[in-house]
Amino acid sequence: MSTKKTVLLLFCVSFFLFFISFKEEVVFNIQKTFLNPCSSPIIYTIGTIDPGFNLTEDEFLSIVNEAVSEWNEATGKELFKYGDNGMKINLIYDYRQETTIRLDNIDYEHEQNNEIYSQLIDRYNKNADLYNSKKNEIEAIIDEYNKRSMNLQKDVLLWTKSKRDNIEEYNRLNQEKQFLEDMASNINKKQEELNQIYEEVNFLVEEINKIAIKLNISVDEYNLTLDTLNNRFEQGNYVSRFLFKEINIYQFEDKESLLQVLIHELGHALGLEHTTESNDAMYFINTEEEQFITESSLNKLRGICYE
Repeated sequence: MSTKKTVLLLFCVSFFLFFISFKEEVVFNIQKTFLNPCSSPIIYTIGTIDPGFNLTEDEFLSIVNEAVSEWNEATGKELFKYGDNGMKINLIYDYRQETTIRLDNIDYEHEQNNEIYSQLIDRYNKNADLYNSKKNEIEAIIDEYNKRSMNLQKDVLLWTKSKRDNIEEYNRLNQEKQFLEDMASNINKKQEELNQIYEEVNFLVEEINKIAIKLNISVDEYNLTLDTLNNRFEQGNYVSRFLFKEINIYQFEDKESLLQVLIHELGHALGLEHTTESNDAMYFINTEEEQFITESSLNKLRGICYE
C-alpha cells in the first residue's frame, strides 16, 4: 500500500473514532437544529378568511401580529416571523360563529313560561350527557392516534438513518402510516357528529340563560355555561401533520377574544400543551378573565427549546 493511501486510511479511521466518541453530542445538535422550534422563527402567513367574519386581510393580520408579538416579547426571541409559504392561519366560518351571531338576534319574548323552560332543561341534559360520552370516546381515540403517530415519526427517523435495506420494517412503516390515515378519517367523522351535538347544546344553553332571566330565576343558580362541556378552546385548533402546519380559528366574539385564541394556538405551534393555571394563556378553558403568558409556560418552552 502506498504512503498516500496509508495516510488517507489513518485519517478516515481517526475521523470515525472521533465521531463515535462524540455521537451523543452530534445527535443532540442535530435534534436541536431540526426539532427545536426556537432554532429559527416559525414562518406564518394569512390563509383563508371567510367573509362571514367581516374582517379584511389587513385587519386580521394586524391582530395576528399582535398575538405573535406577545410570544416574541415574552421570550425575547423572534419565535414567529411573517412570510410566504409558511404556516397558514385561517378564519373558518361554521356553526360556531353562525350560532354566536344568531343568538344575539333571536327574540325570546314568546318563550317566557315555565313549561318551555323545563322542556329546554330536559333537552339540554340529554344532549350534554350524549356530548360528554362521545367526547370521551373521541379523546381516547385521539390519544391512541397521537401516541402511534409519535412512535411512527421516531421509527421513520431511525429508518432514514439506517441502511434502509430492511424490507419488513419498510412495509411495517407503510402499514402503520395507512392505519393512522384511516384513524384520522374516523376521528374526523366522529368529530363532525360531535359538532352537531355541540351546536344543539350551545344553542340550548343560551336559550335557557335568557329565559331564566325573563322568568326572574336566580341567574347564579341556573346560569348554565359551557364549562359543563369542558369548553377546551374549541374556538380554534392547531393542526400539524409532518410538514403541513396550520392554525384554524372558528369563533370569537370580539377582537380581544380573537387575540386570546390566537395566542393560545400559537403556543401549541411552539409545542406547548394545556396548563391547569386559569390565568395562563395555555389554560385548557378560554375564560372571560384576563389570561397571559405565564412564567410556567415560559419554563416549559425553555425545556422544549433545549435551554
